[in-house]
Amino acid sequence: MNEQITITNLLTNPDGSRYGFAVTDAGAGVYIPVGVMALMPIETTIGAKVEAILTENTNDRAGRTPWFCSAIDRPDAEDGSVTAQDILDYINQCDVALTAAHVAEDLGIPSAVASTTLANLHTAEEVARISLYRKQGQTRASTTAYVAQLKAEEIFSNVLGEEE
Repeated sequence: MNEQITITNLLTNPDGSRYGFAVTDAGAGVYIPVGVMALMPIETTIGAKVEAILTENTNDRAGRTPWFCSAIDRPDAEDGSVTAQDILDYINQCDVALTAAHVAEDLGIPSAVASTTLANLHTAEEVARISLYRKQGQTRASTTAYVAQLKAEEIFSNVLGEEE
């Protein structure tokens, strides 16, 4: 779900990474994790408004923060800068699964930004993720690729050799 949020609290971890909290226009609490805050300008302050992709906060044991910010689109993005929506639009246009490195190269952005944004878009159920393992018994995927949510079934059907 895309919604404008207003930042209400910014906190800094001992390692210098930031996380924060916000509210929706309806007043519901939103948690903004470190990975998403890393994509915001350092000068982001309390009261700033951003467009965010929100998902249900499944880690909210106290019930005070029902939303989790999976990705943001900066309204103050400079001309030519790439937003989460730009990455989502690009993935939706592609007919194949792409790695974060391919997305970064194609859009001219740092790999870390592409990787974090794609992982957050997957959490928000905006894109499908494919984990590939080179060896049996591996605990971590050798490669991770992403594909448009709407095209995932078609692509998986082609891998399985099913005819439509």
